Amino acid sequence: MTPILIFLAQCCPLLFFNYGFRIIDSSAFSERPDAGSILLDSKDAAFFFSCERDQIWLEIRSKYDSRKNNWYSFDLWRGLLTGVLPETAQMNEDNARFLQERLPELIELLKRPRVTTTLKKLDALREARTKRRL
Repeated sequence: MTPILIFLAQCCPLLFFNYGFRIIDSSAFSERPDAGSILLDSKDAAFFFSCERDQIWLEIRSKYDSRKNNWYSFDLWRGLLTGVLPETAQMNEDNARFLQERLPELIELLKRPRVTTTLKKLDALREARTKRRL
């Protein structure tokens, strides 16, 4: 879990200070300090960070989505904002920088009234990504 905490402190302090996110759940493993997860929650969204072998992953869901387990990986969010799906959803240096730079825009997409359109576009991107992989 330590890599996630470092990532949040370095790349995402605005989640807490500007957008009211709070940690509502976490997991850590004493035998695997490079693995764990943190769930952040706000009025409009939930961010789930997971880590294994020092690789951090981010999934995001809207609190307004009636499909409670409908999480979208970071590559879909980046694809929504840029029009191009990246090669990886892993929060590597490039994706971390992108998240820092575009966080305000991403947060706006999760708010009403934009969220309905946002979810439809994310669903379409998810379907296109699945077809591309086949």
